Amino acid sequence: MEFSEKWLLDWLGFSISNVFYEQMTKSGIEVEAIAKISKNFERVIVGEVVERLYVNTMHNIVFLRVKLSEKKMIFSISSNDIEFSRGTKIAIATQDSKLFNNRLISMLRFKEKISEGMVCSFKDLGILNIKNKIVEICSEVPVGTDISKFLWFDDDRIIKVSSAPNRADGMSILGIARDMSALNNLCLPTLKEYHINITNHEKFRILINIPDVCLNFIGRTIQSVNLNRQTPLWILERLRRSSISSENVLVDIINYVLIELGQPIFSFNIHGIVQNIIIRTARDNEQFFDSCSQRVPIDKRTILLSDDKEILVLGNHTNSYNSRLSLSSHNIFLGCALFNPEYINNDSHFNFGFKNKITEYYSRGVDSDIQYKALNYVTYLVLKICGGNASNVVLANSSRVTVIQKKIFVLKKTLHRYVNNIISDTLVVKYLLQLGYLVEKQKHCWLVIPPSWRFDIQIQEDVISDLVRVFGYHNIPACALVTNYKLVHDDNIYTSLNRIKLLLVDLGYNEVITYSFVDSQIQKYLFPKRKQFFLLNPISRKMSSMRLSLWNGLLSSVLYNQNRQEKVMRFFESGLCFEEDGNEYLGVKQDLYLAGVISGYKNETDWRSFNKIVSFYDLKGDIELIMALLRKLDKVSFKKMLFQNLCPKQSAAIYFEREMIGVIGVISSNISKKMGLKYKTIVFELIWKKIAQSNDYRIRDVSLYPRCSRDISIIVNDSIAADEILKVSKNVFLDKIVEVKLFDVFYGKNVGLNKKSLSLRFIFGSSKRTLSEEIISNCLNECIRILQEKFNAILRDRNFLF
Repeated sequence: MEFSEKWLLDWLGFSISNVFYEQMTKSGIEVEAIAKISKNFERVIVGEVVERLYVNTMHNIVFLRVKLSEKKMIFSISSNDIEFSRGTKIAIATQDSKLFNNRLISMLRFKEKISEGMVCSFKDLGILNIKNKIVEICSEVPVGTDISKFLWFDDDRIIKVSSAPNRADGMSILGIARDMSALNNLCLPTLKEYHINITNHEKFRILINIPDVCLNFIGRTIQSVNLNRQTPLWILERLRRSSISSENVLVDIINYVLIELGQPIFSFNIHGIVQNIIIRTARDNEQFFDSCSQRVPIDKRTILLSDDKEILVLGNHTNSYNSRLSLSSHNIFLGCALFNPEYINNDSHFNFGFKNKITEYYSRGVDSDIQYKALNYVTYLVLKICGGNASNVVLANSSRVTVIQKKIFVLKKTLHRYVNNIISDTLVVKYLLQLGYLVEKQKHCWLVIPPSWRFDIQIQEDVISDLVRVFGYHNIPACALVTNYKLVHDDNIYTSLNRIKLLLVDLGYNEVITYSFVDSQIQKYLFPKRKQFFLLNPISRKMSSMRLSLWNGLLSSVLYNQNRQEKVMRFFESGLCFEEDGNEYLGVKQDLYLAGVISGYKNETDWRSFNKIVSFYDLKGDIELIMALLRKLDKVSFKKMLFQNLCPKQSAAIYFEREMIGVIGVISSNISKKMGLKYKTIVFELIWKKIAQSNDYRIRDVSLYPRCSRDISIIVNDSIAADEILKVSKNVFLDKIVEVKLFDVFYGKNVGLNKKSLSLRFIFGSSKRTLSEEIISNCLNECIRILQEKFNAILRDRNFLF
């Protein structure tokens, strides 16, 4: 945000030094740059038109008699295209003047009259971002006044500031003036109330169809306005120093009030009588065309204003083609809305259309207490400059949600713990009142109500932070923090995690570290049915929600590398994720997760091997290696389960004994298309705490006796999981069967429809003796019998057993 220093001084009422700007930066509104106004002209003064004399149509100029003082009259020239009336005050350059680019004027003789001056346009003065019009001065300025003094060219500066997303008050002159007045022990500036003479009795209704989003709306109509009027120079120059170009007088007035008060105002042209102004969202297949007749994409989440027939304006103040403002517009509507920031900050709920400067004001929050005053301020300026007949203000409130200022208890012991008893109780009340709080002192605390313009104040620590700002950070002595805290740290959890990280690195994975705050839209794609936790004042729209899974960051990493022509992508990450839990503090539970993703090809291009696309079983094998390293593989199983974000036939839940500890699967094609993933992408996620805490392995002696193996092949229904068969086989003779492995799966015509052939390898052994062939055969036959009874298994070839 940029603004004129003189503009800010009008609200403060005291002189400003560089110390002031250092104070502003420390308060949370950072001063990025201070630039002196460049003066492109000298000795240009104010003159008053007395009469129009001659017209030279050949050269398209007109001679004027101009009054420069009570005693001095001169003849001046101007373009014949400009209409001048008696008493109009204009900028005059004389022979002593120097214009833009060091241009001088010369005398011109016409019909025995000598021109001693020239009427200046904005271009002549070097004010280039305003349309090339004649500089008209307001009637209150006396003739002979130096234009540079009137426009504050001699002692004004442009200030560029930026504020944190939670400081909505840092986006207006009024908000900055309030903050600086409080820091300098001055009274808070107040907004002047303007009385509007009601001469238009047109009646209309405002209907709010989205009461959860739009908390209230006020509006009025103004008839018979003249938008051909020129914007006053003092408004144009203040807008120019705020890097805002002039459009027309009405838009200039609205932009002026936006910068000064931080209050967006709707404005659009109305044709005939409007009965209803409706605040709603777009309907299915509804189309919107902007003022240039270009189609603007909208959807069912787009907030807009309409009448009974058509869309008038989007929530971001983009007018439709039929409601656009032009110089021929005579009847206009002015409105002011208060939107709920909780919905607006989250794109997945509602939006205003494409993002612009107006949406930034709404997303940060708008002061509800100045809506009526801001609307009257705009109305006053419009009537003063353009004329017209204003109607009464019509108010519509939401029936569901009301604006209630939050009450916060600030405990004395909490304050003294942070500031070490430096700020007395008397100063606490004084500073809070300076900042605009309502304060009620109680025995062990203060009950405070934040001012209407501080939406970021939610808890007592926020109030204490405000107190410290006014008191001064430099006034708080530095002292060592003394506290008693029991550090709970499970070394086993992190030791095992670090070991697994080394394993993943050895397998070709790269570790990534991403933010805990993620894009809510991507998270909605991945977990449409899970509740999200949104930040009240996010750093950006892409960091507006707390992550429910590590997949958000991993998939973003895949997308980033994919766009840079990488074809072998293996990433993993460990970190905390958040989910809803009513039994936890604030209803949010956080757990440590380990997640990974593979995408693209298995290996780099090499003459010794073919490029193969990664598969589900590649990642499943890596997870089995993790479990084997943790000595838990024999208790881990993969069970078929459906997930909305994963392909139905290539996804599974990971179980440790009877408890679900993770998920593995291929990202569904629908999500891949929305995110722009080119290659097949497989992900996994493990709840690490559940894995690491279940270390029940034992140390035992290695058997001194030899082991032997036997292989069998059985045919079972395709619906039977191989894991179930392995578990049953292992439990037949726990003291004799050392290990059972699945080494082949076969489908074919000889096997049968909906059947599969599983080849199993049994490894027999004992810690007490060498097993005879008879014992091994009996064990294997008993195992086959149990498989036949439980799974209707058919032995493919029995002869090889003997």
